[in-house]
Amino acid sequence: MKRAILFVSLLSAICALQAQDEFWSNPPDLEKIRSEISNKSSRHYYPKLVKRLAASDTTLNESDYEALYYGQAYQEVYSPYGDDDNMSAIRKMMQQDTLTPDDVEKIMKHAANYIKKYPADPQIYYNRFVVRNYSIQVHGADSGDIGNDYYRFVMLSRAFVGSGDARSMDHAMYVVTTAHEYFFMNLMNVRMRAQHLVSQNGHSYDLMTLRDNEEGIDSLWFNIDINFNWLSKSFTTDNTKTKSKKTVSCIDIPLNTYFDIELVKLKNGKSKFRVLKTENLDGTITFDSVLNDSVPKNHIRGYFCKANWSSSGAESTNLIFKANTEGLPLLFDTDIQYNGSGKFHTTSNSGIYSGVKHNEIWHDNISAIRISNIRIRK
Repeated sequence: MKRAILFVSLLSAICALQAQDEFWSNPPDLEKIRSEISNKSSRHYYPKLVKRLAASDTTLNESDYEALYYGQAYQEVYSPYGDDDNMSAIRKMMQQDTLTPDDVEKIMKHAANYIKKYPADPQIYYNRFVVRNYSIQVHGADSGDIGNDYYRFVMLSRAFVGSGDARSMDHAMYVVTTAHEYFFMNLMNVRMRAQHLVSQNGHSYDLMTLRDNEEGIDSLWFNIDINFNWLSKSFTTDNTKTKSKKTVSCIDIPLNTYFDIELVKLKNGKSKFRVLKTENLDGTITFDSVLNDSVPKNHIRGYFCKANWSSSGAESTNLIFKANTEGLPLLFDTDIQYNGSGKFHTTSNSGIYSGVKHNEIWHDNISAIRISNIRIRK
């Protein structure tokens, strides 16, 4: 697809709000939003908001769109690091030089499936608007719902853009997924030089230092408390509660995180697991200082963080972990996410031997790791 057809200026639609100082420092009241979206008598009851959004209800106001955007973080399907197959297929097809009418139809189907799961993601409406705009100009297609797609994109984007101007930690922009950090930077036409995870006063931030750009912006701050709260609060260390939690087969772990997962053995030799705890870490650790005690039965505990072998050693990105699997060696799959890529790439690992402290090392700039498909080594 040609860039001239793809490009839609965010500056005219959203960033004109920068002149409104009070709008550009308006962090969301997440507890209030969480309460309202679950209250059937509230204007912001989430199922009703989603129906109104789908119907292109013009009476939806800014507070409604704010509830829609941040409310998705409290839905059962929410994951701050997951990458939906439908969105991946759309992005791949949009990278083609041209799209046939059949391609456009396939993208529309993927978009409809994605919206069923994530109805308040501005990216999907932006992508659908761009593809429809292309189809109108190249294939003479009917305009359809293109205007409503653009309006949804603008209003949902305004919800998080309005949370802060991202120019400092105090005015950090609140996002429900790291993907929206890159979405915002792409729309602003700025490119990241480096990414840093910053923990300060009980809050977590992504600090993006930028390459030279026309806006003259050196860095952007994104508040990612929602991401870390999901990892730490969606699960509990109370065993009476974890027994009722659904098991999962995959976990995405951001850099500088401690994790504790409990394996659930299955008949086919593979193990799903429950995430009992995740905890944000601040600073670099040494290999010898962690995981020196025994690990409970059927648990895997570990650190994905910056670490070194000694206090004077060279720093690297490490996955340090230890398991108690009653002597059974395990295999698992790992994928890593490079800083700024927003995508996971397969990497190798040596597996897990019960009772042994392991260490996988990377010297690249990595922001997250995905662990999946834990299984018995045969």
